[in-house]
Amino acid sequence: MQPATRLLIDTLAQSLSTPLEEARGLPPQAYLSEEFYQLELEHLFRRDWICVGREEEAKNPGDYFTIELAGEPLIIVRGADNRLRALSNVCRHRYMQVMMGQGNAARLSCPYHGWTYRLDGRLMGATNMAESRILDKDNCRLPEFKLETWLGFIFVNLDPGAEALGPRLQELGERLAPYHIDRMRISSMYDEIWEGNWKLTMENNAEAHHHRTLHPETLQPWMPGDDSHCGEDERDWSLLRTPLMMDLVRAQAPIYADLMERWSADIEPGDREETLTYVIYPSGTIDASPGIVFWKRILPLGIDRTRVMMGALVPEDEMNDELSRYNREFFEVLNPEDYQATWRLQKTIRSRFAEAGPLSVKEACLFYFQRYLARRLSDI
Repeated sequence: MQPATRLLIDTLAQSLSTPLEEARGLPPQAYLSEEFYQLELEHLFRRDWICVGREEEAKNPGDYFTIELAGEPLIIVRGADNRLRALSNVCRHRYMQVMMGQGNAARLSCPYHGWTYRLDGRLMGATNMAESRILDKDNCRLPEFKLETWLGFIFVNLDPGAEALGPRLQELGERLAPYHIDRMRISSMYDEIWEGNWKLTMENNAEAHHHRTLHPETLQPWMPGDDSHCGEDERDWSLLRTPLMMDLVRAQAPIYADLMERWSADIEPGDREETLTYVIYPSGTIDASPGIVFWKRILPLGIDRTRVMMGALVPEDEMNDELSRYNREFFEVLNPEDYQATWRLQKTIRSRFAEAGPLSVKEACLFYFQRYLARRLSDI
C-alpha cells in the first residue's frame, strides 16, 4: 500500500473519535486515489449488501435484468421455481456476457457460441463439445451470489460469507413500515452515467444544506434545507429530516399533496410534513414521504464515473399516467442541478489548494458516512 493511501485511511480512522463539532470533509485523495478506489471496491462493494433493483423488475418466471456491481457482471433472474437469483453474467465457455439488458427468457443463452443455461444457472447445452474430456455438464453452472429482498428492494452481496441482511435493517424496516413501501410500485425511473466520484453523489444525497443555493427554485421552496437536521449515527444507515412546506406543495403540486394526504394516516403526526432521507451505506438512499418514496442507487464505474439510478415509488392502486409524467418531469429538472455540482467538484478537487474544510452540523450524515468508511477500511 502506498504511504499516501495509508495516511488517508489513518485520517479516516480519526473520525471514529472526533466529535461532530470538529469534523471535516473527506480529504481530496479520497476522490482521486486509484488505490483507495480499489480498496473501496474490495471492502465495500464486494463485501457489503448493495441494492440493485426492485422485485417488480423481475416479477414473473423468466424475467431478468442485468447490472454490473464492482466490475462483476450479474443477471438478476426469477426462476421457474419463482425464486429470485443473482447469477454471474459470464459464460463458462469463453467469458462472453450471457444476457444483455432486461426481458423475459425461457433460458439464458450466450450469444457467442450458443451455450445455454437454465434459469437457476445450470448448464443446459454446449454446442460442439462432445469430444471434450473435461466438460462436466452436470456440475457446470453460472456462479450464484447471495440475494435478499427487503421492502420490495433487491439486495446482492458478492461475499459468500456475508451475514444476513435482514437483522441489519430490522430497525430501519420498522421505522419505514407506516409508509408501506413493500406495497409500492415504480412510477418513473431515471438511469444515467454521471462524471464524478461515487462518494460525491452519495454525499450530495445525504444533506439538504445545499438546497438554498443549488436548488433555489426546485427543492428549496418545498424543502428548506436550512431547517433540516440529522439524527444519530446508526452505523449502517443515518437519517436526515427535511420539513415539507405543505401549503406550497398544495398550491404548486396538488397531485403530490393529495397523494400525501391520502397516505398519511399510519404515519406519526410529526413525520407527516417531513421528508425522511435514510442514507443506507454504502450507496443508497430512500426519501420517504407519505404516499411517495424516491430511492437512489449509486454504483461506481470508475474513480470518476458513476451510474446513478433513481426511482419514484407510489402505492400500486395510485399508479396513473399523470403521476408518472409528473415524476419524470421532476427528475428532468432536479437531477441536472445535482449532476452539474458533482462533475464540477471532481474537477476542482484536483486543485493543489484543495483541502478538507469543516462540516456544518447540517452535514452530520456526511460525517457518519465517513465513520462507515473508517469502520470498513481502518483494519486493512
